[in-house]
Amino acid sequence: MSNFIYIFPEFDFKKYSYVSFLSSLLFIPLSIIIYDTESLPLWYATIIFYVGILSSLHHLRPYGQNNTTRDILRYIDVFFAYLVTFSTMFLFKNNIFIYFIYSIIKLLFYCIDKCKTYKLKTILHACIHIIFVLFIWYQVIIIPSPVIDPCTL
Repeated sequence: MSNFIYIFPEFDFKKYSYVSFLSSLLFIPLSIIIYDTESLPLWYATIIFYVGILSSLHHLRPYGQNNTTRDILRYIDVFFAYLVTFSTMFLFKNNIFIYFIYSIIKLLFYCIDKCKTYKLKTILHACIHIIFVLFIWYQVIIIPSPVIDPCTL
């Protein structure tokens, strides 16, 4: 029962890959961009910020490290991942592209589940982070019109 809150990472760069940690850091500047551009609601930027912090702490422990799925931080990270998923589906429900993006992400999770090597699992998970961040960045920067009027939420 020791380390119930957080199981500390093992740093072994020959055995593990840490790219999913690096890609989860991208959520933090994304939340700042959302906040600064005011193109999406403040609550959404806050959720993205918390996802960046929690996901980064969680992904410091790579795939393959013992007991990393049995601490409170992982459950909180998964909760916020679902929260940001459902929030994104709500905000972009009229955007057909979001369903394509989520299909790709679902396929990547399937590949992670079937994959045998830990380094490849980490790389695929980093791709999930990057695809999601690029989608939101595209919606906020390239198409700057608000999807939902933040004042109505």
